[in-house]
Amino acid sequence: KWLCSMLTRAALKPLRWQRHTSSAIARQIDVFSAASRLMFQLWWDRQWGRNSPQLHQRRARWLVKTLLNLGPTFIKIGQALSSRADLLPPEYVQALSQLQDRVPAFGTDEAIALIESDLKNSIHALFREFEHTPIAAASLGQVHRARLHTGEDVVVKVQRPGLERLFNLDFLALAKLVQFCNKYFAWARKYSLDRLYQEFRNLIYQEIDYIQEGKNADKFRDNFTAYPRVLVPQVYWRYTTKKVLVLEYLPGVKINDRPTIERLGIDVKELNRVGISCYLKQLLVDGFLQVDPHPGNMAVSQDG
Repeated sequence: KWLCSMLTRAALKPLRWQRHTSSAIARQIDVFSAASRLMFQLWWDRQWGRNSPQLHQRRARWLVKTLLNLGPTFIKIGQALSSRADLLPPEYVQALSQLQDRVPAFGTDEAIALIESDLKNSIHALFREFEHTPIAAASLGQVHRARLHTGEDVVVKVQRPGLERLFNLDFLALAKLVQFCNKYFAWARKYSLDRLYQEFRNLIYQEIDYIQEGKNADKFRDNFTAYPRVLVPQVYWRYTTKKVLVLEYLPGVKINDRPTIERLGIDVKELNRVGISCYLKQLLVDGFLQVDPHPGNMAVSQDG
């Protein structure tokens, strides 16, 4: 209920990152303020042994709200932290997992305008049907169901407007934050923040190139041609640009929705075996792997 209420409010008014993207100084103040408060809270709780689940839940809700307000770059950081139970209390990890696929959408009119601009045609000329309400929204884009004039059901992934400019501001602020932490906090140096920052920066800029994402999907599908239990949506290249990606619609159940998976009569142990085998092949045979395996990115079809 809390998350639904917060996302509704977020959809009705501009988030902080949408208001403070014209000034590098304003952006740096936002980032330093949030990071300082988080570090102080974690230090204070450890210092005084304040480990109650209720306190951690309250702190975690604040962190999720703050990351949503800071925008796509920091939502991606939150997603990465959502799998790091070694760094954060479990209440934080649980709250941050909500950032995996429950991010406020942007306006459908903006999405359609971007699609029409990139594909140089009207939405009606491109698609027989196009659902205005997105079926999912993530940190860097959102997804709409559609149907091609040739009859195929597809999903249209549209990038959030203004991402590159926002990333330029955010990584300037993050670079200064890393320098500050390395200079004044001895504990920060053991985490090699400089290398983490550089790797994260490189990956983020690659991730906003949907042509590269499509090529990766094609290569991944080729690697698993002989494995019918692993499905990768087909890319419709005629409708794909750097900011728009059109894929085959492959509906499924989230990988961590065990009750629904069991209700479908799917053997969970066998499903685990398929997943583990899939990753061992990526790591040990292909040397080409999906590096963001959170539940928002993996689904199970009704036949397992």
